[in-house]
Amino acid sequence: MKTKLKLILILTSILILSLISVLPVNAVGIEKVLDFDIGAQSGNYIKRLHPSGDAYSSALYFAWSANVTGNLAIIEAYGKHVNMGSPDHFSVDVYNVTGTVGTDAEPDSLLYNETFAVTSYWGTGFAWQNITISETMLLTQGEDYAIVIRSYSGTWDDTHYLQTYFTQGGVAETNGLNYASSAWVDVAISEPKWKIYVDVLPPPPITPSPDNSVNIIYFILLVAWLIISLLIGLKYWRMFGLFGGMVGVILILTVMSNHFFIIGTFYDETAQELVYEYMEIGYLYWLPLLLTIANFVSPYAKK
Repeated sequence: MKTKLKLILILTSILILSLISVLPVNAVGIEKVLDFDIGAQSGNYIKRLHPSGDAYSSALYFAWSANVTGNLAIIEAYGKHVNMGSPDHFSVDVYNVTGTVGTDAEPDSLLYNETFAVTSYWGTGFAWQNITISETMLLTQGEDYAIVIRSYSGTWDDTHYLQTYFTQGGVAETNGLNYASSAWVDVAISEPKWKIYVDVLPPPPITPSPDNSVNIIYFILLVAWLIISLLIGLKYWRMFGLFGGMVGVILILTVMSNHFFIIGTFYDETAQELVYEYMEIGYLYWLPLLLTIANFVSPYAKK
């Protein structure tokens, strides 16, 4: 009996996870979308006032394709400053890119710019520095962007600079460049040791339509079936609950999947035509789900 109980608990857990996967869930909030803290590291520098034509870099850059839609929130960069003071500022720029991310992408048109005091963000010892973006910079999923950290004002030279790290290996593309000798140059080791966070926005409201709605009659029949099969399983035939639960799983995955509304068809006396009425499913999704689980465990509720 204990073995059977363990088995039913395992099957019920799998069932719950499977059925929850059809629920309409939209994750929002600040999310880390890139994390290049991998492999060995190699030092890189911002030593010149951008856009210097000197061999030393005046900016560091990273390109990627946004995998979510939201506002750029935080850039976490690993590095330190050397001999910088309060007049010295750096800038964070966001660009569209020209070329292909992973091969020859370079910054194109400027979308966003914000300046920061070096010593307010970077210390004299290597550490992760959180650069919080204060204004709205919307990133659209599927679009290509470049983030540039560059010198902006103050003294930048061989003894006054930012030192950062780029990671080596662990990724196939080379998306990191620095600006030196009047051009963007491949760092040749791969990605800047940065972490990028985006305040993910909820998707736009879904417009109700018959394609994303479950008919109210089907929904009522589904719930009625689950209630009747549960009662039969509890009162008369204990194994009927298992059968009812299996049918419930099939119906939920076919009837409810990717549906966000319940639709009803009514006759409008004034217009003398059939019209649709919609209602968000919301927590009603849980009703057939919980009834299905109850059907599966009902044989063990009756000795």
